[in-house]
Amino acid sequence: IGSTGGFPPNYVTAYNAERIYFLPEQFIHFDGQNVIAVKVYDSYQAGGIVGGEIGIYGGKASVNFDVNLQTSWKFKPGDDPRRRDVNFEDNLWDEIMVPARWEDQGYRDYDGYAWYRKTFVLPVTISDEKMVIMLGKIDDIDQVYINGTLVGSTGNFPQGSSTRVSTGQEYDAFRGYYIPEGLLKKGQKNVISVRVLDTGGIGGIYEGPVGILSQTKYIDYWRKLKRSGN
Repeated sequence: IGSTGGFPPNYVTAYNAERIYFLPEQFIHFDGQNVIAVKVYDSYQAGGIVGGEIGIYGGKASVNFDVNLQTSWKFKPGDDPRRRDVNFEDNLWDEIMVPARWEDQGYRDYDGYAWYRKTFVLPVTISDEKMVIMLGKIDDIDQVYINGTLVGSTGNFPQGSSTRVSTGQEYDAFRGYYIPEGLLKKGQKNVISVRVLDTGGIGGIYEGPVGILSQTKYIDYWRKLKRSGN
């Protein structure tokens, strides 16, 4: 359900990272026994699960996704506009968990451009209602493409030869973008491409929820969130 740091032979320490992993409902036995298994690698000094508020928490209102995207995605640093294309070759890209900081998954101290890609098959039984893609919080700014079409963005990317980026509180903004009708293909391959620019500190799609759901479910989520006071 998640990982932090990098195991040998590509070892990357994450000794001081906060571990928060989303629990997909399909993996939970609500009426039976559950087992948590944690693989740890320690390179020196103290090892193991050494502290913190350890437990399973309810937190924010749950989301009834039509397509749950809180899983591993393809990931590559750098910038190339061709990466938004449906048929762009990403087989050799790394895989990292979403949502989670990329610094905790082998890209410590990396700032700059990076792309995420996720390929999925849309169920034929999905509603014909207008759909929304939720991408939680992204540090710092983003552009989101579905099947090569821009569906939403937050923040202003540099234009032309300019390298200057003006950022405010975009890193704390929640991403929820409406998907144009007819863009998603039922029973076929669909590709989400997310361009991210991190200007410093943590980076990436670092907080959920992340997935696709109907407009009705999206509105219901925010109503539940407001009632819960989160």
